[in-house]
Formats: sequence, structure tokens, C-alpha cells
Amino acid sequence: MGKGDRKTRKGKRFIGSRRKRTKLNCYGIAKPILKKEIDYKHETKSAIENDIAKFADIYDFEDTPNEKQYKYLYLFGRENLDIHFKRKSISHSYFLFSNDFSHNAKARTKNNENTILINMGLINHCIVKYLQNDDLNDFIKSKYPDLAEKYNTTISNLAFQVSTQFTYYHESSSISIFKKTNRK
Repeated sequence: MGKGDRKTRKGKRFIGSRRKRTKLNCYGIAKPILKKEIDYKHETKSAIENDIAKFADIYDFEDTPNEKQYKYLYLFGRENLDIHFKRKSISHSYFLFSNDFSHNAKARTKNNENTILINMGLINHCIVKYLQNDDLNDFIKSKYPDLAEKYNTTISNLAFQVSTQFTYYHESSSISIFKKTNRK
């Protein structure tokens, strides 16, 4: 066998299985491919042009105090939607933040396009309630010092990630359900 060939349990060879050593994400896709810069302004412009959302309903997070958190969540969601689109498990989908102050999010289909809309009120609530909550960090450090030392981030940051990513995954599962109901 040549370099890069591998054997299965039955001894059959797969030729040409040589690949570059790269870090793979949980979906088995090399990270350098996913590191392209995704532009939220371009996505909002496209959503407005395709009548997916109105200009007044879309929240533009650039040059705001919490831009870093919004950009983190946007890049996370956009990358995940792109992965599922490439796997053909969903059709093209928009990921937007809405100008609504309520603590809510929604997934919908409009003009045969899927959209995830997360209200800015929910994100701002999670930032104040979790991310900027130093009392939570102090409480966990006092009660469970070993637990706090195991993470390379603060517990409040972890709580923010859990709450926002849960919201995203909940809404993205709705998009998967939309696709299954559209097939029937």
C-alpha cells in the first residue's frame, strides 16, 4: 500500500485517501474553508431586495456597544447554515437580527426563503443577564472553584453562549421541519 492509503476492517483498500492535516469542526469540514468573512450588510441588503424583511425591521449591529457579541452570534449562525446548505439538508436561509425589543426569536418561510430572526431584545437581555453578570462568576467561584478553573472562559460567558446558541439551534430546527413539511 502507498502512503495515504487506508484499509477497512475487511482489508479493502481506498486509494487516494491522502488529505491535508487540518483541524476539522464537528461536521468534519476543514476550518480554513469556513474562515471566509461573511458580511451581515450584504445579507440584509439581499433580504430587503428579495422582500424577506423590511429595512425598518432589521437591526444593524455595526458601531453599537455590543457589536462583538452580535458579530460572534451572526458568524456562528451563518457558518452553521452554510454547512447545512452544502449538505443539502436545508435550502438557502437568511440569518438576521430584528429591531424588536421582546425576548423572542422566530423562524419563518417567506417567498420560498427560510429566515431566522432573533430579536435584539433577546440578545441584549442575555448580554445583561449573563455576559455582564460578575455576581454569577463570583458565586460559581465560591461554591465550585474546581469547576470554574476547568474552563478557559468565564461562567457568565459560557451562560451567554449556551442561551444564544440554544436559541439559534431551536430556530434552525424549525427550518429543518419546514423543509420536511414542504416535501410532503
